[in-house]
Amino acid sequence: MPPMSHSRNTSWSRRAPVAPAGAWPDSVTIRRATDDDATALARLAALDSHPQLRGDVLVAESGGEIWAAAEIHGAWVLADPFRPSGELALTVAQRAGDIRVAAKRAARREERRARAAAKAAVAA
Repeated sequence: MPPMSHSRNTSWSRRAPVAPAGAWPDSVTIRRATDDDATALARLAALDSHPQLRGDVLVAESGGEIWAAAEIHGAWVLADPFRPSGELALTVAQRAGDIRVAAKRAARREERRARAAAKAAVAA
C-alpha cells in the first residue's frame, strides 16, 4: 500500500536547513601561529570554553580571522562555535598530525644516519 499523503507522512521529505550564502569562507589559509596571533588564539579559546593552546599551533584563517586552531605536538583543537568551523578544525587537526608524523620520521632518519656514521667510524 502506498504511503498516505497526510502531512504527518510527508515530514520525512523535509530537508535540514542549508547554511546561508556567505556562511562558508571562500578561501582558507592554514599556517603556523605567530606571536601576533596570541590575542586571537586567546579569544578563540574563550569562545570554545577551553584553556589556551600551548607550544606550536596551526591555525585556519579566513578573511584575516582565525576560525580554528590545533596544537602540533598535542591533541587539543579549538573551533569558533559561532561559525561553521567544525570541518576546518578537523582539517587543521589532520594537518597537525601530518606535521607531527613527519617530524618523528625525520628524527628517526637522523638517528639512523648518526648510528651509521658511528658504525663507519668504528670500522675505519
